[in-house]
Amino acid sequence: MEPALFGLNQDKDTATARTLLHDTGKPFRYVDMSYAGSPLTLAIQGITNSSEIPVLIHEGVTYIGLESIRKHSRDRL
Repeated sequence: MEPALFGLNQDKDTATARTLLHDTGKPFRYVDMSYAGSPLTLAIQGITNSSEIPVLIHEGVTYIGLESIRKHSRDRL
């Protein structure tokens, strides 16, 4: 299954993560959480136990925050 990136369109780290993933050339799914208090945002925060975005879920593993996503994209994608 392709990685899924959850973030907010207006967030700078989300934009950077999207660029990083796009530059790998591998397919990924981007899901805009709409706004900070949306039901999807609250669900992702419940899953991750964190309010940090963006969040990448790949092969059952959750990567929270830009630095974690950056390391994963370098090492695994």
